[in-house]
Amino acid sequence: MFETALSTVPLTLPAHASILTAQLPPRHGVRHNGLFRLPDEAETLAEILLAEGYTTVAVVGSVVLGRQMGLRQGFAHYDDAGTRRAMELGGFLERSAAEVTDRALERLDGIQEPFFLWVHYYDPHKTWRAPEAWRKRFPDRPYDAEIAYADAELGRLLDALDRGVRTRTLVAVTSDHGEGLGEHGEATHAYTLYDATLRVPMVLAGPGVPEGRRVREVVSLVDLAPTLAVLVGAPRFRDADGRDLGELWRGGHVPRSGAYSESLAGRLDHGWAPVYSWRSATHRYVRAPRPELYSLEEDPAEIHNLLTDSKRGSERRLAEEYARSIEDVLAEDVGGERRTLDPKEREKLAALGYAVAEVPAVENQLDVKDGMSLLDIYRDAVQALGSGDFAAARVAFEAVLRGMPDSAMAHGQMGRTLASLGLLEAGLRHAARAVELVPSSGEHLASLAMMEVQAGRLDEAAEHFRQALHLDPNLSQCHAGVMWVAAREGDAEGAERHEARALSLDPQGWLTRQWLASFWLQLGRADRAVSLLEEALELEPSATLLHGDLAVALISTGRRVDAAAHLARLGDLEADPILASRIAIAHASAGDGERALELFQRITRRHPQYGPAQRNLASLRRYMGRARGTDARASRSDR
Repeated sequence: MFETALSTVPLTLPAHASILTAQLPPRHGVRHNGLFRLPDEAETLAEILLAEGYTTVAVVGSVVLGRQMGLRQGFAHYDDAGTRRAMELGGFLERSAAEVTDRALERLDGIQEPFFLWVHYYDPHKTWRAPEAWRKRFPDRPYDAEIAYADAELGRLLDALDRGVRTRTLVAVTSDHGEGLGEHGEATHAYTLYDATLRVPMVLAGPGVPEGRRVREVVSLVDLAPTLAVLVGAPRFRDADGRDLGELWRGGHVPRSGAYSESLAGRLDHGWAPVYSWRSATHRYVRAPRPELYSLEEDPAEIHNLLTDSKRGSERRLAEEYARSIEDVLAEDVGGERRTLDPKEREKLAALGYAVAEVPAVENQLDVKDGMSLLDIYRDAVQALGSGDFAAARVAFEAVLRGMPDSAMAHGQMGRTLASLGLLEAGLRHAARAVELVPSSGEHLASLAMMEVQAGRLDEAAEHFRQALHLDPNLSQCHAGVMWVAAREGDAEGAERHEARALSLDPQGWLTRQWLASFWLQLGRADRAVSLLEEALELEPSATLLHGDLAVALISTGRRVDAAAHLARLGDLEADPILASRIAIAHASAGDGERALELFQRITRRHPQYGPAQRNLASLRRYMGRARGTDARASRSDR
C-alpha cells in the first residue's frame, strides 16, 4: 500500500489520461473534462499490453470517460456508459457500481488469458445515491455509504475470479482524485490543490508484489502504469514521466522527491489564474497569485501558509526550490487537443457541477482562494435560475459579477435572469457584454438573439442568429434560431431543414425543443409548439417551466381543458407576472378576451411595477372597446 499517492489533476478525465499514459498533463495535453481528448499519438498501457498479446477490456461508469475522449486506444473492447443502457441521474449519464460490476463479469466470462481489464467506478462522485441498504448502514453519511457500496462491488468482482486465475492476476486499485467535502471552501473537486482532493489510495497485490508492505514515499498516478508494465514483463513506456515503483521495495534508485499536480479548470471556466502544486514528504507548495507553503508534519490540514511570515527565509528558499520543479514540468507543455462539446455533453457536465465554458474565459488572474467563494454563489445562482427563483438568481449573479466583472458566463446567465424578470433592456445589456467578452462564442450570440426576439428587435435577432450559426454550425440553438429566421421569411424548406438539424444535434435535449417551440409560438404556430413541448416534457418531466410553455401553446390552440392540468402543476400562477401575462395573451389570441382581461387585471393589481402587463391591459381594453363599438354599429344597421 502506498500511503502518499497523489493525483496529477483533481478531475476525472485528465487524471485517467495520466494513469494510462504515465505522463503528466502538460505532456499528454488533457487539462479538463470534456474540453480535451487524448491525442492518438499518445502511448497507453492498453496499447503496450495489446501488442504483447493481451486481451484488453475497459468497462467505465460515466460518459466523462466516453470513447470520444481518446482513452479507448489499445482496448479491444471499450464498454462505456454512452453505448449501453445507462442510468440517467440528474441529467448525467452514470452507471451504478452494480451495473459496472455486472458488465465487467460478463466480459470476464470466458476471457482469453492473458488479459488486461480496467474497471472504472464512478459512484463516489456527488450526488451520492447509494442503495438503501448502504444508506441505512451509514445514516447521515452519504459519501461514506457510496464508497462502501463501491468497495463491496469491487469485492464482488474480485471474488468472481477463481482461485487459479486470482493467484496469477495482478490487481491495482486507485482513484483519480479525492473530494473536498468543504475543506478549503471546496465542496467537491476540480479547482483547489490540497491533500483533500489530490491524495488517493493506491494498492497493489499479486505476483511480484511483497505482501503487507506499506510505502511512505510520495508517489504519483503517473507511476502506476510503468510499475504494472515491469511487473508483468511488458516493454517499458517510450516516454514516461512515471517510474517503476518496484524500485522502492527492491532497494533501487529513487530519482524523484515529490509529485506534481495542477488545475487549469479555474482558468478555463472562469478566467482565474491557473494553480500548480509540488508535494514532497514534508511540504506542499502551491503556485498561485498568492503562493502557499504548508508543513504537512505540523499542519496536515494545510491551513497555515508559511509564506505569509516574511521572517521565515528557509521556507521561502524551499518554496523557490519547489517552484523550479514546477517550471521544469511546465517547460514541456504540449498545449493539448481541444474539443468542441455538443449541447448534450455540456448539459451533462453542468448537471454534475462542472461549469465548462464553451471557449476559454477572459483572463482575470483571480486567485482560486478568492474565486471559490464566488463559485459557490455562482452555482447557487444557476440553481435558482433553473428552479424559477429569478429574484434570488439576480441577487446571486450580481455578487458574482462584483468579484468577476469580466465573466462572460456570469453575464450570459444574468442576461437570462433579467429577461425572465421582464427586465429585457437590462438583460440585453448583459447578453451583449457576454458576446463582447467572447466574440467567438456562438452560444452567447444565440442567447443575445433570443432576447432580441423577446424584445421585438426581430431584424437584429435574425442577423445575430445567422452570425451565431456561422460561428458554431454544430450548436443546436443556432439552428433553432435560423429555423425561426427562415420561417419568418417564408422559407418553409429552410425552416424544416434547420429544425431537423437542431434536433439531430441534440436528439435527447429538452432545451432545444423548448427553444424551437418558443419560436413557433412567436410565429403564431402554436400547433407546432405543442408537439415539441410534449416531447420535451417526456425527456425532462421535472422541468416546471415546460408545463407553463405547454399551457400557453394549448390555450392558443383552443385546448383549455388540456392546459388546465399543466397550469395546476405551476401552483400560484400569478406569482410569476411574465408567465401569467403569456397565459393571458394566449387566451386573447384564442378569442377569449374576457378571460384575458380578467387575468391582466389581477396581474397588474399584484405586480403594479410590471410594465408589460400594464401596457398589455391597456392595449386589450382598446381592442375590446373597438370590437364592442363595431358590434354595436352592426346591430343598429341590422335594425
